[in-house]
Amino acid sequence: MEKNSFHLLNILNKIIDISKIESGSETVEYSNVDLNEVVKRVYNSYIDEANEKGVALIINASEKPQYINTDGEKLFKIFIHLTENSIKYTNNGSIELGYKLESMSPNETQLIFYVKDSGIGIDDETQKYIFQSFNKGSFSYDESSGLGLGLSITKHYIAMLGGEIWFESNVNCGTIFYFTISKYKEQ
Repeated sequence: MEKNSFHLLNILNKIIDISKIESGSETVEYSNVDLNEVVKRVYNSYIDEANEKGVALIINASEKPQYINTDGEKLFKIFIHLTENSIKYTNNGSIELGYKLESMSPNETQLIFYVKDSGIGIDDETQKYIFQSFNKGSFSYDESSGLGLGLSITKHYIAMLGGEIWFESNVNCGTIFYFTISKYKEQ
């Protein structure tokens, strides 16, 4: 019963979120955000479901930066949507959540977030429209697998935070989603 309630609440929240995005009423609320706490919150939201499926859920977070000024709730929801999809389409192996600093040039670094899984992957046809609203893709297991809003909402939130999202995927080998946000300040 609790799992069904969580699923229903998740669907309702996605409908509210996409409605706000489409109406233009969604805003960015900046605050001091502990990145490790965001990742741990996502981990705690899905560890039981991962354990039930026999999938290892792993956190891989860099030491620095730990705090940034961004919209923590949107960052959390981005990770939630990506992790939810990974849980849904991974039946064995692992899912890794994390962030890292990558050197872009001698004077520039980029904060890159990611969710990596060893799931079923995304076929070439589905990759073309994966970020469209109400797209469930050809990889849906059943009709109860969701509304196809999570990745669309994710892309909108990332754009609101001045970032980009991209992914690498191989059918039957897994997927890794990367994203950046540029509207933040290291603390």
